[in-house]
This record gives sequence, C-alpha cells and structure tokens, in this order.
Amino acid sequence: MDTATRFRRTVISWAAGDADAPAPAESAAARELIRALGTDGVQQVIVDRGDLRAFRVFPRQPAQRERAVEAQLRRFMGTIGGRKEHYARALAEALDPNRPPPSLDGLLSHL
Repeated sequence: MDTATRFRRTVISWAAGDADAPAPAESAAARELIRALGTDGVQQVIVDRGDLRAFRVFPRQPAQRERAVEAQLRRFMGTIGGRKEHYARALAEALDPNRPPPSLDGLLSHL
C-alpha cells in the first residue's frame, strides 16, 4: 500500500473513532483535521458535500452561539448518524498526503 493510501486510511479510521486506530480520542482527531485544513478549508469540504445550508443554520442554535467556529464544526459533524465517518473521509481526502500536518505525521510514524 502506498503512503498516500495508508495516510488516508489511518486518518479516516482515527477521525471516525475506530477503536483499533492509534489515536487518543475521536475529538482530538477532529480537532487535528480542522486545524490542518483550517476552518475555511473545512467549510469548503462542507460546501462540496452539499451541507452548507445545514451548517449555516447550526450556529444559530442557542447551544452553539457562544462556541468558536472550530467547536461548531466538530459538533456539526457529530449531529447526524454517519456524518462523522462521512466527514472523516472527506477531510482526510482534502489533506495533501505528501505533506501531512506535524501532529498527524507523528501518528503515522507509529504504524
């Protein structure tokens, strides 16, 4: 398996909360993917997946109004069954596999 494929599969498993993935926590994985892509990059993935309207409504909910955009993005991805896995794959695919962020590069070195 080539490095790019290994990278994507690992990140997808990690972000989706796969118990066998070498990661401290699902929320840490989501934070790292959001940090790696930036909030604009993540929102572009949301646009590409056709969920922009749903995301635009989400921050108007009382429980979300005071949260930072990063926290809103993480929470949005966990609001509907299957969305975490869907976005884990989409965000991992949006990353450049030849330039993994330092935090994720450390994860790969343990495989």
